[in-house]
Amino acid sequence: MTSKLIAHAGGKIDEVCYTNSREAILSSSQIVDLIELDLVPTQDGIVIAHSNFESKYGLKEKFHKITTAQFLSSRFDDKFIPPLFCGPVRALNNAQLQVCARHKAP
Repeated sequence: MTSKLIAHAGGKIDEVCYTNSREAILSSSQIVDLIELDLVPTQDGIVIAHSNFESKYGLKEKFHKITTAQFLSSRFDDKFIPPLFCGPVRALNNAQLQVCARHKAP
């Protein structure tokens, strides 16, 4: 049986875990077999990859109560870019990489 390396919540970037950020996803795609992302729909129905920490994005509302534009203009720890679910996945160039999406209830 072959072991698989899984990047939880997009993987680690700059020593920060659980960002579900574009940077973490792209970095992890070079070294892991599977990337797990946490997903939730925004107020306007677009599915986003996120961590459970709205405050880390500078948001005062829960993710399901904000718009996609509000989410995309935020930054995790004032640094990392939050992705739409389909955005980073399309950008990956690794045919062997799998993405596991985990829906989280609002």
